[in-house]
Order: sequence, then structure tokens, then C-alpha cells
Amino acid sequence: MRMLRRTTPLLAAIAASVLFAPAAQAAQRAEELNPTTPAVKWTGAAGTGLNPTWLVNSLRPTGQCGTDVYNFCDETLVHFTTPLLAEGTQLKFRIDNFNPGPSDFDLRVYDSDATGSADHYYGSSDSDVAATSPLKGNDPRATAAGDPETKIVDPVDWVNDDGSVDTYYLVRVPYFTVANGTYDGSVTIVAPA
Repeated sequence: MRMLRRTTPLLAAIAASVLFAPAAQAAQRAEELNPTTPAVKWTGAAGTGLNPTWLVNSLRPTGQCGTDVYNFCDETLVHFTTPLLAEGTQLKFRIDNFNPGPSDFDLRVYDSDATGSADHYYGSSDSDVAATSPLKGNDPRATAAGDPETKIVDPVDWVNDDGSVDTYYLVRVPYFTVANGTYDGSVTIVAPA
């Protein structure tokens, strides 16, 4: 059984899910991440998107996803398991190799369940510039179209009493401004030094 230490006001979650519920869409693929397979890669579906529902900050966690040009998204369900989570272990989610460039794909990572239902949103991803700049996300070069994006997630909230982890993450990639393009996605276990 997993324990969630993070609490969310129930009423706000219900209201947000009713007001901004994304269109139902099953994840295009499912990947297994564990100590035996510490990294997985995939190529996103070829598609065209001009998805304006992800433009406004208040909609970002729950923008619209579907298969239409105006809501096109690609989704990957990642099942992460480990018999013992080493302290400091993180998961690195990344999208890059946008084709054709400079297409604008956006990376969104959520807690999920086995059905691929999006739950807690981990916030905006970082571009390579933001990851290495002392200004971080305030660097004006950090959010250019066509930049690879990375999100680091700490799975500590999902540790069971015995130190094991068995949880799911939904990787959602809205095709913000893309003309018949693809991307490469990956998730890697980053062990502490």
C-alpha cells in the first residue's frame, strides 16, 4: 500500500476536476521503470497541434488533451517500482529531439494511477538553459520554442513502510505549436552520488 504524505484540499480538487477536466484519452504507451530497467525511452506520436488550452497559467495543470489539432497531446504512463528507494534518488523526465524544429512541445508530469488518470501536477519543466543558469527559470532564454525540457521528480512521497515504491506517473506532452512533428521522451532513475 502506498502512503501519500502530501495533502490537497478535497473541495478544491473536486472543483478543479469538474471545471477544467481534460478530455478522456488513454495513454499511447506504458513503460516500466525499475532498478533492472533504470531508463526508458520512447518517440512521441507524429501529429499536428496548435493547443491554446495550455497557454494560460491557470489552465496548465488541466489543459485540454485529445487527438484534434486544437487539443493534441501525447501521453506515456510510467510505472515506477523499486524494492528499496535509496535516499536522494530522483526521476528525470525529459523531452528533446523535436522534429521538425523549432516545434514547441511542452512537458507535464503528474502523479497517476494504473489507469493513467492525472492527479498531482509537478509544475513547469526546465529547459537546458534554466537547469544550468544561475537565474534558473528567470533566465530570459529559458522558455524558447524548440528547447528540450526536463522535470526532476522526487518519489519520496510514495515510499511504503518497508522502503519499497510502487507508483505511477503520467507524462503528458501537449503539442503546443507543432506541424506534423515528433519528439523523443525519456525517464531515468538518478541515483544519489
